[in-house]
Amino acid sequence: MIGCVVHLSSSVVAPGRLRHVNGQGLILGCARGGSTGRLQTVAALLAQAGFAVTLSERIQREVWFKLWAT
Repeated sequence: MIGCVVHLSSSVVAPGRLRHVNGQGLILGCARGGSTGRLQTVAALLAQAGFAVTLSERIQREVWFKLWAT
């Protein structure tokens, strides 16, 4: 299983319409820690799509840090 933390901001401009304000960062990691080929493939595809991808050895820590810090 791959976990992800998203770092971006947006605003609602109309019902059903969002405006991207800032950020395109994604932190990816395996739920059990470490890295796999699948994680590397997903990260490469997202990077090709224009996202700023960071890999984490401990994705649970990243999730809790975002929940705690926001």
